[in-house]
Amino acid sequence: MARANPSCGRAALRAELRSATANTLFILLAGALGAAIDEWHHWGLRTYLTLCTSGAIPWTRALALQLELLPGMLVAMTVAMAYVLALQSAASARAGGPSLRHSAAASHIGCLAAMLTSFTVCAALLRLLGSYALGVLTMAVVDALLALSTSALAVLLLRWVQATFNRAPAGNRPHPESPLPIRFAASIPLPAQFTRRERRNPLES
Repeated sequence: MARANPSCGRAALRAELRSATANTLFILLAGALGAAIDEWHHWGLRTYLTLCTSGAIPWTRALALQLELLPGMLVAMTVAMAYVLALQSAASARAGGPSLRHSAAASHIGCLAAMLTSFTVCAALLRLLGSYALGVLTMAVVDALLALSTSALAVLLLRWVQATFNRAPAGNRPHPESPLPIRFAASIPLPAQFTRRERRNPLES
């Protein structure tokens, strides 16, 4: 059996990381544009950041505040995510591989991680820096770094899941269109005691 060329694997990984990075930056830029519109329309970003420093707020309340004060940001990011997913899925179908869909999913995971942690991050930064403009700039950089690092880790995780699935015996593989969790679960080899064994009659010698 011919061995896979390691350089081809590294080149594919670099391509996926570049694609995930570009997708993540595009979604974050769309979110920043939406946040600027919210700030211009109803001081949404300033009000949100002020509430960040008002005290401990549950994350459910923080998400509700984002929906209430930053609807433009959420709509812009949602549209950007849908555009990235549609574009990468079409490109991946033409290329005949899942790598572009992996980078799209990784960028979504990175941006969602940044959104869910932004409330805690902005509260800490604004208390530390004390300046609104400096706090906004620093928060944007920290959120971008968090989203990019999370998307890179997601690429590695998705590649590992895909490699594990590819190593599974052909008879254990589900349909290629099955959801990823089902395909991954089917690719995990079971211990011997859980595998099906032929039953024998105990009276037979």
